[in-house]
Amino acid sequence: MDFNAEFQYSPQENDKGYITGLDRAELIANAQLKITPIKPLAVTLEYVWRGNRSYYNYIGATSNEWNTTTLNDINNLNLHASYQYNKTIGFFIHASNLLNKQWDEFVGIGAQKISVLGGVNLVF
Repeated sequence: MDFNAEFQYSPQENDKGYITGLDRAELIANAQLKITPIKPLAVTLEYVWRGNRSYYNYIGATSNEWNTTTLNDINNLNLHASYQYNKTIGFFIHASNLLNKQWDEFVGIGAQKISVLGGVNLVF
């Protein structure tokens, strides 16, 4: 079993701040738990939170004016499972946004709700 957690604080203000993505999130938390119950199977549960998100738009050509659009927080729970059948063939499934939350990735562009992707890995 592996566990990893991180937290980041990045103060933002108009033309000052750290670019942590287009949403300029001030607070970012990420936690991952990976479990390997049997050798060929690995299951990873990941939680991502991005808080105090804003989009800053410079509107003042002659003065220092900014338009700030506040975006809602991201609460994203993901699950990834993989099974390595042999050295050549493996299977995986990835489920995203298990909490079925809606947020804006960018101004006016909403995130996809629950999504599931599965597939086969071929190594040659």
